[in-house]
Amino acid sequence: MHHLAFFPWASIEAPLESGNYRIVPYGFAVQNKEISAELLPRAAEILGAYEGHVRAVDRESTPILHRIGRGVTDALDDDAVAAAFLFREQLTFAALSARDLFGHTYFGSDNLQLVIQAFAPGDTGAVMMVTRRRDGATRNIVSKDRVKEARPSHVSGRCDFARDVDLPLLHALSQVSRLKSNEQERIADIVHLWVGANTDNHAVSPHSEVVDTVGAFNRLANADREDKIVPALVALLPEVPWRPYKTVPGSRGDLIVANAAKHDEPIRAVWLRDFIKLRHPYGHGRITAAERRVRWTHFEHMCIATVVVPLAVKALLQSQGLYKWTEFDAMNNRLLDAVILLDPPKPTNGEADSDDDEPDDLGGEPEGELTGVIATKTYGTRWQRARSDAMMWPEIQRIADEMEARFGRA
Repeated sequence: MHHLAFFPWASIEAPLESGNYRIVPYGFAVQNKEISAELLPRAAEILGAYEGHVRAVDRESTPILHRIGRGVTDALDDDAVAAAFLFREQLTFAALSARDLFGHTYFGSDNLQLVIQAFAPGDTGAVMMVTRRRDGATRNIVSKDRVKEARPSHVSGRCDFARDVDLPLLHALSQVSRLKSNEQERIADIVHLWVGANTDNHAVSPHSEVVDTVGAFNRLANADREDKIVPALVALLPEVPWRPYKTVPGSRGDLIVANAAKHDEPIRAVWLRDFIKLRHPYGHGRITAAERRVRWTHFEHMCIATVVVPLAVKALLQSQGLYKWTEFDAMNNRLLDAVILLDPPKPTNGEADSDDDEPDDLGGEPEGELTGVIATKTYGTRWQRARSDAMMWPEIQRIADEMEARFGRA
């Protein structure tokens, strides 16, 4: 029996190695005879069963996964399969850490779905589909001419491994096996929870995303209590000495800054306390009115967490000697304060929000609760402006220091 492990909804243009694994484009593997001639017809049939929902999937760039030192189609035992799926989670986490929300490209964790298909050269092409049940599992044999897997509608675009994966982070995660077993499990849990909270699949409820994400912070701190979780994050990610912009008196951002000053803690601590406050009713079954109790909505909390979680894991890995902080990380650490202080999304009546460039759209929180459809376009514009400020800040500060040295403080 042979196995083919591949990512049907992602792409790669050149071979990539990380840890114990190599990822190679299918076309490259064929050209270099890494798949034997007798296995090529079945391998092509297996890949051909996966179709795009808008346009055909480019099979030449389909990423094929195999362990270094083993063949592309070698047989895998249960332990090898489990190890491959663990690497898939590390790869997906590294991709999610590099995402630029509200940018031109977007993907979720289901873009990096891994399929491992067993096959033999002379088999019929039929496939056994195994699905979970509460009381066990269902096994169905599907004939060759009916084996078709359409790309899920929530999987938009494609994740390109060379462009969209944070490779230094992936390499660091690949070395976690060097750590003590309790630290390996801790990091594996964080990665698993975060990957599961970013599928974009409607079958995964929003409150489950919050529970899993706050669970990742629990594992970061190795604690269950707020008074231990929050200080642990602040210790991993100390506040940076900058303020992205002046807050409007009486606005939510102004109140957040005042609250942080009152308790002598950074604004990221205020945010995490609020996130934990949202998680508590969700975790105890009260899911209908949880957002009335918090400053940030579920939507905002999960957006902010896309910056916080990867940074916190990188800081944890750096403390273990497996990772080195980069300027990209420093930029995201500055971005964190900026997006925490962003004005909240406005409620809408369901119409698309198209006037995001108007100054009025940058105002404070409207009266009443946020209801209806969240207008992400305006919020996204603010987010991208904050990202630009965070990216340009070192250069702005350098110029300001030069001007002060030359002309004195104004």
